[in-house]
Amino acid sequence: MIEETTKYPSYYVIRDGYELQDLLDDCINHLCGTEAVNHGSILKYAVRYGRKDPSIDGKIETYKKIITFATENIKKLEKEKKKEMSSPVTDEWIEDPLHDED
Repeated sequence: MIEETTKYPSYYVIRDGYELQDLLDDCINHLCGTEAVNHGSILKYAVRYGRKDPSIDGKIETYKKIITFATENIKKLEKEKKKEMSSPVTDEWIEDPLHDED
């Protein structure tokens, strides 16, 4: 009988062989760029919370890392929202001979 080994350290195994990478595949496949990376990091630190370093200092550091990555995503989304809101939208008719309705 061949023993199964995990691809990652035990603190990344969620349960019954379901690993962090499986969770990331399920949770961030619809995201891209830095948003995906930051979201993945949030999940990573949440999964290993208290498992890699169970000391109080270790737990505090884990929360600080989660907050850092969440804050970066919030800043990015707020910047996108500001850009979206400042984008001019007009209902005026624009004369354009190339797009004549006749």
